[in-house]
Amino acid sequence: MNYQPLVFSLIFYFMVGTLLGAEIKLNWLLETNESPQEVELVYWNVLNRTEKVISKKGVEQGRFTFQADLPGIYKLSATRNHEIWVVIENVDQQISIHKSSSEFNVHGSPATLELSDYENFRKASFNRLIKVVREVIAVASKANQPSEVEQLSLLEHDHYQIHLNELMNYTLNEMDTSLALYYTALRWIGDQYLPQLQQMISTLNREYPGLLIVEQMAAKAERLEKTALHSTAPELLIEGESVVDYTANQLTLIEFWGSWCGPCRRSNPHLVSIYNQFHPNGFEVVGFAIERKKDRMLKAIETDGLNWKNYTDEKMYQSPIIDQFNVSSVPTNFLINNKGEIIAKNLHWKALNKTLAELLSH
Repeated sequence: MNYQPLVFSLIFYFMVGTLLGAEIKLNWLLETNESPQEVELVYWNVLNRTEKVISKKGVEQGRFTFQADLPGIYKLSATRNHEIWVVIENVDQQISIHKSSSEFNVHGSPATLELSDYENFRKASFNRLIKVVREVIAVASKANQPSEVEQLSLLEHDHYQIHLNELMNYTLNEMDTSLALYYTALRWIGDQYLPQLQQMISTLNREYPGLLIVEQMAAKAERLEKTALHSTAPELLIEGESVVDYTANQLTLIEFWGSWCGPCRRSNPHLVSIYNQFHPNGFEVVGFAIERKKDRMLKAIETDGLNWKNYTDEKMYQSPIIDQFNVSSVPTNFLINNKGEIIAKNLHWKALNKTLAELLSH
């Protein structure tokens, strides 16, 4: 028997605390077989990758009220499969949102629409550049075609860098200086994009002085500057102690990876070969694994035959080391010379091999 989705219209009266004093009215059309009994309000800390439930409220005759204290990005969740992201910015803001399975219309919150448009662009870019390649890799792996997997893995790496650059160009060219910019910050890359990012953050800081998420974006930009090409590399600190001495070797690769990361694991055999070839000439690798459990890293090290030092603090992306090096995805790496200068970033194994051959050949 086929069931037609029921339609529920919810009207949100969102009282944004004493700081803003604004009443945000949201009209949300749901198409679902599940009658929403409760709605959850979640504050999203983008750069810490954490969500905080602000409140849960029961629904009475399609109406409920929430109260929060800060401008920012919020998620409203009515059922498991029905949620919306809302950017709350200022006082006297009246927002009307109509969201169903087939449409998403926003009035009164250009920043919310900006967030939605960015996310649609991000997904389309990812699907076009990354998802299709990974699907072909899966087919080649199942067919036991290692040479095909190897070539596709290199393509996947290159496409991911193109994807990040597409996101940066979209952010800088299509996004206004609204708090929706915070949503994009997780995937920022620095170097040539840094001056324009800093200018956008400065504009936001004048409009929202002291606001936490603007301060987080400013701190992110500062870290991007410190990990830009030709900058002095940060120390790799484990429990307050430095675990790498850049001056001890001609070149050091800081490799961020994870036991759960397919591209990392496919690259590891090549990295082992490169390490064995160039280590006698002054090349060192130090790995940092993004893990919840150290045992998983140790098992992957044994399986892949990694014969250099590897560390983890079991904090996943909440690790301060991840923050310090601006790692938003893995694999990520930094090639550092014996003066502590970052001379290359995010090299796939083939490019790394070529670079080492040029710099360490005697």
